Amino acid sequence: MKSGVKKTLSRKTKIVATFGPAIDSPVLLLRLIKAGVNVIRLNFSHGTQKTHGQTIALIREVSQKAGAPVAIIQDLQGPKVRIGPLNAPAYVLERNASFQLFNSLTPGTEQGAPVDYPTLHQKVNTGDTVLINDGNIVLKVIRIRQAIIHCRVIEGGVLEANKGVNVPGRDLGFPVLTKKDRSDLRFGLSQNVDYIALSMVRRAEDVLAVQRIIKKEKRVTPVIAKLEQATAIEHLEGIMAVSDGVMVARGDLGVEIPLEQVPLLQKKIIKMANETHIPVITATQMLESMVARTRPTRAEASDVANAIFDGTDAVMLSGETASGKYPLRAVQIMSRIILAAEKELPFVTPPLQKGVSIPKAVSQTACTLAAQMDAKGILTSTLSGGSARRLSKFRPKIPILAFTPDPQIVRRMSLYWGVAPYRMPMLKGEENLFQEMIACMRSESLAKKGDLLVMLSQSPSRTSKKQPSPPPTDSIKIHQM
Repeated sequence: MKSGVKKTLSRKTKIVATFGPAIDSPVLLLRLIKAGVNVIRLNFSHGTQKTHGQTIALIREVSQKAGAPVAIIQDLQGPKVRIGPLNAPAYVLERNASFQLFNSLTPGTEQGAPVDYPTLHQKVNTGDTVLINDGNIVLKVIRIRQAIIHCRVIEGGVLEANKGVNVPGRDLGFPVLTKKDRSDLRFGLSQNVDYIALSMVRRAEDVLAVQRIIKKEKRVTPVIAKLEQATAIEHLEGIMAVSDGVMVARGDLGVEIPLEQVPLLQKKIIKMANETHIPVITATQMLESMVARTRPTRAEASDVANAIFDGTDAVMLSGETASGKYPLRAVQIMSRIILAAEKELPFVTPPLQKGVSIPKAVSQTACTLAAQMDAKGILTSTLSGGSARRLSKFRPKIPILAFTPDPQIVRRMSLYWGVAPYRMPMLKGEENLFQEMIACMRSESLAKKGDLLVMLSQSPSRTSKKQPSPPPTDSIKIHQM
């Protein structure tokens, strides 16, 4: 399968789209992928394993038809408190009205609603603030009587079933994975999803616990830590050290910490992720107004552009594509904003550092050489995607083409900034690898006579059968078409 290399190379920051009823058709999905979607997020807070399985099959089929690799992120629901069933699709809560939260199965009304966490009344105190739907509704706890939390509405809004409930400053004592999460995780692994997004991460051990389950299932699926808890910010360095990627989940993060701190934290998280050489996704409310309107606000356009300037690998659409009226237009406008912002990026290769690993040093050297010689492309062969990810993190202006025989690695590299993934057959020998990469550039008309290419490969050094194999050799080759 070819990868739509030319289109991928024109835009470096990747687009993540959340799947939902608004794009639940082969025709719409095909249009979104052709418009520039690189990754699709499946939100396991909604739907069943059966429907998600059908969606995964649909995405694979449509991406094959589009000739573009698309990665799938399984976003586990996590131990989030949610509003239970209601008697009507929605209720409007008025300011200063009384409202109750309870743990029975009785459907809710404008006077009160059930929550799916039976012991919530034991975790909150009088005077606590309770936020619903990312803070769109604000309640103040007045008293707690017989497992019922009596509140006053401080800020009213529309109440809907299944919306999240936050209690800022309170550790509700959740386990890292619920019973549902464990079942969903094993299901996702059986379906060969490309990434696992772990909700409500608080510390490194949460990520390690999931990685142990993945290893037990004999998989190597990367785990993306969703940073949406105040506790996670206190343990940010440890989480970064063990995660395969991070997501700046600004919705919950914005209600867990003071709102004015979110932009600064976004910059800090993106910087740390880039220094750690792991992908980072900026998410939540990026083009929120396009759920109902054909155009975003100027502030939303600036928000997307600033995430690009901060150095994010990807930007994510949530309700805009899952349930919005204009999912295709949202992707198209997102792509236009990215392209405009990327024209202003400085593309300065970081200065060389001492004491770095050989692979990192080789990747940075390749980026420096490519910039100095005005090369047409940086080409790398990879079995795990590691070399492509490292090259990506040095943010070269020159396009990166990554070649691998593994179709799942092709999909995973769709998340990496500036990387155009390409599948090629398993080959032996450095020269064969180089020749195959050159042939791709020629067949895709990506380079012409006289153009320079910087090519990387990692292959074992030759040795006799009696001697143990030495470590792999990282090679850089300069080639003129």
